This record gives sequence, structure tokens and C-alpha cells, in this order.
Amino acid sequence: NADENTDEKCPFMANEDTINQLRQVKNIIIDQMADPPSLEELSKTVGLNIKKLKQGFKEVYGAPVFTFLLNYKLEFSKKLLIENHLNVNEIGNKIGYSNSSHFIAAFKRKFGITPKQFTKQINA
Repeated sequence: NADENTDEKCPFMANEDTINQLRQVKNIIIDQMADPPSLEELSKTVGLNIKKLKQGFKEVYGAPVFTFLLNYKLEFSKKLLIENHLNVNEIGNKIGYSNSSHFIAAFKRKFGITPKQFTKQINA
């Protein structure tokens, strides 16, 4: 039976409610990026079980919740560096790094250069 095979390959087909719940999750973690809630808290807040939340989020946004958030935070930090109103410590704090060296290391892993090098490049 062809229909059954399709279902098996794709166990998670998000309906509109689920999509809205996942969008809510995305908005919450972005709003609270400096101190995001756990998956358990997110699942309770939006009313989606953890397994569905994890599977659905990855399917809709192309990455697990906290991988998505990390990428978002680092892209956001780039924007803040370009605007040039905050120093590296302030940006690190704003996106949830209590220690600027952790922020610098994460930035370098993602973009291959430090925030300082990035700032030099854009101001060159």
C-alpha cells in the first residue's frame, strides 16, 4: 500500500497547529536567547510533547532547537558588531555568554575569525 510507505518515511507531518507551536518555540528562544528555557519548559509552554517538539523543530527549521539558537545568536552578534554600539563583552552578555572568551571561541568556530577580526574587516 503506497500510502503506508510514505507515512513511514516521514513520521512527522506538521499540521498547522503544530507549525504554530513550533513558531512559538522559535520566538520564545529568540526572545530569551540570553537565558533560554529548557526543552521541558518549552514543551509545557507551547503544549507539544518533547519528542514532537524536537522532531518537528528540526524538520521545520533544519536544525535541532539549540543548534538553531546558537546559529541565530552568532548571526545576531554579527549584526551587533556591524552596528558597532556594543563591545565584545556586551554582545557576549546580550546573547547569553557570561564569559566573553566563550563567545569569541563560538564566533570563531562558526565564522573562522574572531569578532575583533570581523570588526576590522567591516571597518577596513
